[in-house]
Amino acid sequence: MLLTINDNSFEFENKLSAVESIIKKIENEVSDSNQFFSHLIIDDEEIFDQFELRIEEDIASIQEVKVVLKSIKQFVNDCLITKEDYLTGAIPELEILIDELYQGPTNESWEKLGQLLEGLQWLNQLIDTIDKGSHHPGNWDAYLRLHATLVAEFSSLEQAINTQDHILIADILQYEVLAVLNSLKTETTTTIDREGTRSNVN
Repeated sequence: MLLTINDNSFEFENKLSAVESIIKKIENEVSDSNQFFSHLIIDDEEIFDQFELRIEEDIASIQEVKVVLKSIKQFVNDCLITKEDYLTGAIPELEILIDELYQGPTNESWEKLGQLLEGLQWLNQLIDTIDKGSHHPGNWDAYLRLHATLVAEFSSLEQAINTQDHILIADILQYEVLAVLNSLKTETTTTIDREGTRSNVN
């Protein structure tokens, strides 16, 4: 089996005992490069998660594992496109959820709220990840300000959820969180249009 990373190729045996060495080799090569790990291509199939498991399952037949790396700039651009897609879908859903909370939440409303909190945590992690990197968009200060507001509102939201005060939750979402998400979407779109690329622009 061939492991290809950038322009380098490494030969491994098609045995379960080799899987740990393959994973270690990938980790070492990624850490030695100034690039971000994106995903694997195993015999022409793109794999985005559970890499070790996928290699183990097909170890006997794999011919080539390609490691896809991206420059920090590409990585940031991809993160922002994912973020923009998320916000485009999340904002209308949030507006519906706010109405439901004001009217009296159902079990489904509480489930949606849980999903929203997961989404907000993911947004915070995404901003943290980009912030730790060496490439930042020109309007990065605006992201950091919005990020700080989101973190503060997240804390207020958790307190309101603990007391199940659905009116307070709706108020925080309506007057604080929604405004931050709309601003984040505007900043993200601005960054992509000015500095980034969209792969499927017609």
